[in-house]
Amino acid sequence: MVILGAGMIILSAALVVGIPTIGYSVLNASTQSGQGTLVAIEVIVRFIGSVLPAFGASLMAAGIVVVHVERRGRD
Repeated sequence: MVILGAGMIILSAALVVGIPTIGYSVLNASTQSGQGTLVAIEVIVRFIGSVLPAFGASLMAAGIVVVHVERRGRD
């Protein structure tokens, strides 16, 4: 769980940086439909960028708690 949580945090950072950059290079921002698509991509990326780090951190914390409980159970 800890590795999955860390992966989600790293993935969210990559998405926030990479997706808009790719969107601007692929889509034509000078047209109205291109601008609408870029706005939609920006909203989705902002949502993912705000949700994934918190979810990743909670997965990391849950993984640490599980390891701690398992070690206490062995003693």
